[in-house]
Amino acid sequence: MMSRNGDEPLKVNIGGIYQNQANLNSLQVGLNLLKYNIYLGGWFKSTMTGVVNSALALVAGYKYAFYEDMNLKFMYSYDLQISGALQGTGGAHEISLILEFDKLSIFGGGGGNGFVPGGSRRGGGPMECPTFY
Repeated sequence: MMSRNGDEPLKVNIGGIYQNQANLNSLQVGLNLLKYNIYLGGWFKSTMTGVVNSALALVAGYKYAFYEDMNLKFMYSYDLQISGALQGTGGAHEISLILEFDKLSIFGGGGGNGFVPGGSRRGGGPMECPTFY
């Protein structure tokens, strides 16, 4: 189990994504904070073409380490529409239950023993990513 020492650092995850598909552009920016296994965060989401719809998402959660390399996360998110057609509708609730395997590597890259479905590969190195033309 993770310690609750006062010297545990605050972890900050800042993110952003811009998407463009056909005639629709959207932007999402925000951050998540983690300290003492507690998550808090906030995200702004907006479409930027046509009718502009904007939402604010507030995130909270808890990370429970039940084995050395396995975590269970319980996350809650509340999306509040702040502009556009759905403004004033009361928002949306989302609950997530996430099981993390820190050292499991399905295709040989990263950590773990490089588990490959169907047996062991020769060479033991990471799998090569295929080239797409």
